[in-house]
Amino acid sequence: EGQPEPTAAWLEGLARDEGEEALERLLPHELLGVGEFSPVEAAKAAFRRLGRHFHPDKSASPHSALLFDQLRAALDQFKSGSWRTAQDDDDRRRFFTDAAVVELNRTS
Repeated sequence: EGQPEPTAAWLEGLARDEGEEALERLLPHELLGVGEFSPVEAAKAAFRRLGRHFHPDKSASPHSALLFDQLRAALDQFKSGSWRTAQDDDDRRRFFTDAAVVELNRTS
């Protein structure tokens, strides 16, 4: 259950077609292909699976170093939970904009 596992081909295509910015827009669990509340062991297993494919010493892909670094950063963020705090803050900022508060006051 949860997110569909990203395939190595999908990640490679995303890096090739849209670049580093597209990878950075993905949340850590999306990049690793695990559910948002998956155990850390599932994230580690996904990293090992994808990391083997994109390890710069083993892959001929021109995007392997970028993808491997993004996967490593995603695992670190997933383990620390720091991305959840940042995501919550972003959601709060989006919800509590001046325009949203004015709209809420109008509907009260």
